[in-house]
Amino acid sequence: RYGTEAAAIGEGKPSLIDKSLEGKEAEVDAVCDGEATLIPGVMEHIERAGVHSGDSMAVYPALGLTMDEVNTMVDYTERIGAALNVRGLMNVQYVIMREPDGGGSTVYVLEVNPRASRTIPFISKVTGVPMVRLAVLVMLGRTLRDLGYQPGLWPKRRLVAVKAPVFSMSKLVGVDTYLGPEMKSTGEVMGIDYDFEAALAKALHASDLALPARGAILLSLADRTKPEALPVVRNLAACGYRMYATEGTAAMLRAIGVAVEQVPKRLDEGHPNVVDVI
Repeated sequence: RYGTEAAAIGEGKPSLIDKSLEGKEAEVDAVCDGEATLIPGVMEHIERAGVHSGDSMAVYPALGLTMDEVNTMVDYTERIGAALNVRGLMNVQYVIMREPDGGGSTVYVLEVNPRASRTIPFISKVTGVPMVRLAVLVMLGRTLRDLGYQPGLWPKRRLVAVKAPVFSMSKLVGVDTYLGPEMKSTGEVMGIDYDFEAALAKALHASDLALPARGAILLSLADRTKPEALPVVRNLAACGYRMYATEGTAAMLRAIGVAVEQVPKRLDEGHPNVVDVI
């Protein structure tokens, strides 16, 4: 029905159909001199694909990606930079779709921005590559090799860095806190350490996103995300949090032996409801 109406409105003009890819998102910042491309590092996003990159937590190096996936992104970035004759900074965002049975993966180019991105300061600091200085000199006519930099992927540093967004939701009334393609963060912080857990803890603490030592958790999960959420739910329960959940999620928690207080999702079904609990 929608296609028929679109065709009638468009009077024979083509309709664009987008497909939503619920894969793993990653991004690359690069410096191009029109021919060669230098990639300081590949960053992996923690959040699902579809969350604005400015609102995502980025991890360097990309610990959850295979070498084949990283090499594919490097290859695509170099080919795009050369084909577009980019001279300066470029940001490329990717989505990686993996086969459920472990039968390989496909790397999709999500978007290419021939400009600086908000992750330039982050990746410059953690890799030691002065991306802005290099980009300015390249735009003035120098090449990467003239500046003493070999094209391709820069060697990984012996550290892990996590970029975390900072939100101002609590200062604004009536703001929809659901993360999507519209950017809502107002800043960001960085955590660095020798392993992922410590770097993540530093970033969460600095961005005020860390969970309190005690309190309550409200869960309302879609059926398709319930299996994936089980380990997280078990960990939260083991930490001693009081658990609230809507009907379907409460049934799942009881089935795995987690004590839970069920609350109605609809506001006309009594109290306390989800809004009361929040």
